[in-house]
Amino acid sequence: MSGFDLILDKVPTTLQLQKALSESFDIKEENVYLSKDIEDFPSNADNELWCITYEKGGDFLLLCELFVR
Repeated sequence: MSGFDLILDKVPTTLQLQKALSESFDIKEENVYLSKDIEDFPSNADNELWCITYEKGGDFLLLCELFVR
């Protein structure tokens, strides 16, 4: 599993973020797993993308840690 970070200047809804990641990575929405905690590891083997979100202050409001299978 490889990963990288993405920082956003807005906080989208869970559905908006899931849809955007699904379209960006050409992955089915149901295979994009969103969580707010590193310990909430996806147990479903079909998950192709795991995104952990952290709300921040300042100009960039959301840090997304992305892990791709």
